[in-house]
Amino acid sequence: MSGKFFNGRWRLTYSSDFEPYMDAYEIDESYRKWVRRVLLDYSDEALVEEYFIDDKANTLTRKVIIKDGPGRESSCVPFDTQHTTSYFDGKPVKYQYGREGDEGNRIVRFEIGNNDKVHTMIVTEVDGDKMLSTYTCRGRTYIKTFIKIA
Repeated sequence: MSGKFFNGRWRLTYSSDFEPYMDAYEIDESYRKWVRRVLLDYSDEALVEEYFIDDKANTLTRKVIIKDGPGRESSCVPFDTQHTTSYFDGKPVKYQYGREGDEGNRIVRFEIGNNDKVHTMIVTEVDGDKMLSTYTCRGRTYIKTFIKIA
């Protein structure tokens, strides 16, 4: 079951360069400056992702908390169902969560954005108190690492 691995708060400890990813989604420069600052700030709880997976209901809630900036709260969504929301910059994005592997420590998020021109797959895997999110978009790979704080 995924809940026992993911449920809790995860603090960003590293992020690779997301410039080509932002190019694909056509993120404007004013928003990029903010994203760069957030993704390079590894101080205490500058960027936190909070997960709650209800294994019985087969649902996931993921909340992004950013110190000194707008956060992003996902509603409780079922796995394996497409949803639509907006990115931090207000542009629409479709997404869907799925589970992979037998252990329950891996979830996958598929994103379709930029007027359906960009497709991204994010594989997030937990190993003890560490979490790795690997983004693949237009043949390039980007990563974020996290440590569990609660």
